[in-house]
Amino acid sequence: QWMEYDDNTNGHFLRIYDSYKLVDPSASGTLTGTVKSFNSTTDPVTVQLFGSGSSAAAYSTTVKGNSASYTISGVASGTYTMKVSKKNHVTRAYTVTVSTGTKTQNAQIHFFFYVKGY
Repeated sequence: QWMEYDDNTNGHFLRIYDSYKLVDPSASGTLTGTVKSFNSTTDPVTVQLFGSGSSAAAYSTTVKGNSASYTISGVASGTYTMKVSKKNHVTRAYTVTVSTGTKTQNAQIHFFFYVKGY
């Protein structure tokens, strides 16, 4: 969001444009955990939180490694679908409830492979 205001200090007139972020006062939860995955240690692992009925992630973070710690702060209280994904892995979904304080949700995603002819 953008905010516009006038500043007339010291006899000079300035029009100032400043950006700001709306902050939900109930967004005081933190979700943390470790994601275990396989294969590449440099491919990003994405952890996303989706609100009920939403197709867009409300919160998201990316980490790297096969045993990667993640933290998402400033989460509003509620129940979310947490999706964990990585290249060549099956995306996994968890239901998590976040409230004030810290919630730990570990995850494990498995390498996806295709066997031709089966």
